[in-house]
Amino acid sequence: MISSRVLNLIPRSVMRQSLARSHDHHKEVVYKGMNLPFDTYNGRSLAIKMILFFSIPYSLPYLVWRRRLARNKGI
Repeated sequence: MISSRVLNLIPRSVMRQSLARSHDHHKEVVYKGMNLPFDTYNGRSLAIKMILFFSIPYSLPYLVWRRRLARNKGI
């Protein structure tokens, strides 16, 4: 439980604003993919972005490993 001393340090206007904001999100129109940082309506664009998003970090260790082998062997 939050003590009354801590509550007295926070201005009442800030508390009212935070309470108002916490209830506002229920009024928004929610659709699938709304919380993603990219658009989900275009299927091709989504596929390309997902392939890049998942393939670059996955392939990075292999590319570093290949570079080290090439540098050590003098390829």
